[in-house]
Amino acid sequence: MKVGDNLFNFMQSFCGVDGTKLVAPMDILNRWFKKFQERAKRNPEYLKGFAL
Repeated sequence: MKVGDNLFNFMQSFCGVDGTKLVAPMDILNRWFKKFQERAKRNPEYLKGFAL
């Protein structure tokens, strides 16, 4: 759940509105996942923040 919240917040910061639709860049998941991996590599304790 916490990983999903992290992804949602990241995506929300890049989204725009087109009429009644929320629009996000096509590479947003890839960008989020790279950032997530980099943080986990730099600081293994980062992942513990997502433990239940």
